[in-house]
Amino acid sequence: MRIGIVANLSKPHVNSLLPELVEWLTAHKQEVYFFDNGFSYSGITSCKNSDEFLSVVEMVLAIGGDGTLLKASHIIGEKGIPILGINLGGLGFLTEVRKDELYPALTKVLSSGYKTEERMVLEAIVKEEKLYGLNDIVIVGSGSGRMLQLELWINGSYTSNFLADGLIVSTPTGSTAYSLAALGPVVEPSMECIVVNLICPHTFGARPIVVSADSVIEVKCSAPSIVVVADGQKKISLSNNETVKFKKADYKVKLVQSGFRDFYEVLRTKLKWGGGKER
Repeated sequence: MRIGIVANLSKPHVNSLLPELVEWLTAHKQEVYFFDNGFSYSGITSCKNSDEFLSVVEMVLAIGGDGTLLKASHIIGEKGIPILGINLGGLGFLTEVRKDELYPALTKVLSSGYKTEERMVLEAIVKEEKLYGLNDIVIVGSGSGRMLQLELWINGSYTSNFLADGLIVSTPTGSTAYSLAALGPVVEPSMECIVVNLICPHTFGARPIVVSADSVIEVKCSAPSIVVVADGQKKISLSNNETVKFKKADYKVKLVQSGFRDFYEVLRTKLKWGGGKER
């Protein structure tokens, strides 16, 4: 198998793990390719751009934290290459495989003893440009420190005007990310729906809304300085009174399931429910 590696070299232990990982993979007769990030290893190809990387790899290992996996999902885009997330970071809702589980997980992968789960992706149209988010796409003020006026329409139906610090449009996968921190609902990631959640709304009546994945959401934004950010990876600035349109993207991201734990065990341990113990 041709295995690509996207790694966050700023994470503790990543630099020491990579040579060991490369030796293990090559000993198991796997071809290894790095997405260019400053790491080099004798005899291993470092791809200088995403086109070169995607033309050769059959699976990607995202090594770091959830941000690294999101970066990998943006590199892969609609190509459908499966991603296995290795968690060397903090919470790790997406990168569920721990460091001590890496080689058992890879052994399953190499023996084809694994499953993938397809995750819904959001698309936002901004100034005829498109942004994509596996977790979320967020509208926030850009350095002004002032609240936004947000006019919300869902499927052509006017919903309301809100004053808030911003707006999160989230996938089920992203429901445990920024939206959760903004008191949004937890949604099982295999579902297909869209969560619309305000950031610090200036009214007690505002609540998160969960709509069908087939919905089209339009938001007109009024503020001196506004930015639209997808997964914390890519952003586009907005002018005052511009509209952003959100909908389900026409592709999905494939995540490799380790089989070591399910979504509810991840929730229990990460959110410390019932003491956060694994069974």
